Amino acid sequence: MATVDSGKAILIGMMASGKSTAGAELARLAGRPFLDADAVLEGRAGMSIPDCFARLGEAGFRSLERETLDEILARPEGLVVALGGGAYQQEAIRRRLRSGAVTVYLRLSADEIVARLEKTDISARPMLASAPDWRERARELAAERDVVYLGADVVVEVGGLAAREAAGKIAAGLAEYQARQGET
Repeated sequence: MATVDSGKAILIGMMASGKSTAGAELARLAGRPFLDADAVLEGRAGMSIPDCFARLGEAGFRSLERETLDEILARPEGLVVALGGGAYQQEAIRRRLRSGAVTVYLRLSADEIVARLEKTDISARPMLASAPDWRERARELAAERDVVYLGADVVVEVGGLAAREAAGKIAAGLAEYQARQGET
């Protein structure tokens, strides 16, 4: 898994797509550190993601996301990073990642996203918490974001997979990507 060893693998996708759980497993397999960008952001801000949204607004939160990613990308070692669900929607972040990382989209259906979200605390998800129908909002976000997420270097279908299975599939996708890069 030299792609992870020699650089940064950034996992992107919708909330509840498994970025953190599969990412931690991928990092364990690769023998590399794992970072959850949202956790790093919370540490920098000294408050939770919902509190950041409430106090800073979405624009302020997105700015903090960019600063946090810059800090992560400046680290010299190879890493596996779970990026917040909305971060990749920012062109500035996509630009930064093109030159400093390999992006991996963990893709699953909107229905599976909703099913996974039903097992979580929706109040901790600012993009859904205030929606009149959070399930419909999650489906809308999934459709809107999928178009942008598909621009990732690697796309891995993770629906129905446990974290270990997803990590194996991600590792295979990274190996294929690296092989393609070696051919050019």
